[in-house]
Amino acid sequence: MIWVLFGLALMVVAWLAYRAGWNQGLLKGYKTGAGDGFKKGHEEGMKAGLKAGIKEHMVTTLVDAKPIPGMHEDLHQQVKDEVLKALNTKPEQKKANPPNPSFMKMLWEEFGGWLLIALFVLLLVYLFRSG
Repeated sequence: MIWVLFGLALMVVAWLAYRAGWNQGLLKGYKTGAGDGFKKGHEEGMKAGLKAGIKEHMVTTLVDAKPIPGMHEDLHQQVKDEVLKALNTKPEQKKANPPNPSFMKMLWEEFGGWLLIALFVLLLVYLFRSG
């Protein structure tokens, strides 16, 4: 009878340790993720601002450009239009393939911890009953 109570107490302690570790890991992960996200967002914002500034400078310089002597007006306008079109079009983004998690991996992520705890308890029960 004492072994059953010991096993139950062990299960309760293991569950409390599991929940405490889960909560602590969740908090640390959130803090780390938020810090990395802010840093990445700041860097991406600076890059986007720099690109927009360069693009704006190129467009205003192109609009203010005077025709080259000896170049036809329509050719000059055609070059301007093509350069503006090239500046204003966005490059195509490659589509990433979605991850394909396997069924066994999903089961392990969902129930692996509980399986390990149950096997540990069964091992303890076996050891205490045989000894």
